[in-house]
Amino acid sequence: MPTLVVVHSDNTPPLSFKGMNFTPKGLVLDFWKAWSVQTGIGVTVVQTDWPNSLRMMREGTADVHGGLYYTESRDAFLDFSIPILKQKATLFVRADLDITDISDLRGRYVGVLEQGYSQSWLREHYPELKRKPYKNSRHMVEGARAGEVDGLLTEYATLVYQLGSTGQSRDFVPLQSLYEETLKAAVAQGRADLLELVDQGIRDMGEEQRRKIYERWIIPDDALPGWLWPAAGAGLIALIIGLAAVFSGGLRRE
Repeated sequence: MPTLVVVHSDNTPPLSFKGMNFTPKGLVLDFWKAWSVQTGIGVTVVQTDWPNSLRMMREGTADVHGGLYYTESRDAFLDFSIPILKQKATLFVRADLDITDISDLRGRYVGVLEQGYSQSWLREHYPELKRKPYKNSRHMVEGARAGEVDGLLTEYATLVYQLGSTGQSRDFVPLQSLYEETLKAAVAQGRADLLELVDQGIRDMGEEQRRKIYERWIIPDDALPGWLWPAAGAGLIALIIGLAAVFSGGLRRE
């Protein structure tokens, strides 16, 4: 079988991003490398901005999306695999605003990923909040530094890395974990043959191997008491800085 083209984000750490010397890194890359070894099928991972990753799937220039959440709009042109992993998304807010509840953000802008799950989720559940979309999470936190938004919503580990790497660990603090969703691969709608191939490879990898890949990049919740709540003291700030250093340095080896 020809090499499969798997597409994902170029700036969504720790899932998929470019490390030192622009080397592709991340959980998604490790997952698909392991999937390739398990199945014997070659894989080329293409990194691009998030909207273009979806465009490539629509246009057929990629065979598999490396990992995303199910939505009805995506289901119109994609078929989804069995689960790969779960992730929590957390709302971070500007520390100097003394925001204690999500309702305090009414009238203020929240940064979200363009065509991302966070954008559609916030539109559905909190339509009164203003949403400002960005092509990747790096642009989100750069927009925050420029004062364009007062809140940020995406995966917790991603924001930890990006806020730390842009020197904003003390400027934004976690307010509330808003949702937990299951990351799945996806193929073009109607490609039942390819979907079965993807699913079988995930099954054959087994839960234990998937867990080990996950824990190289994401510290489990039970290892970090008080992760998601607005404690915002010195300990939390130190934790954010430390985790940013972990991700920027690459894999957290076992």
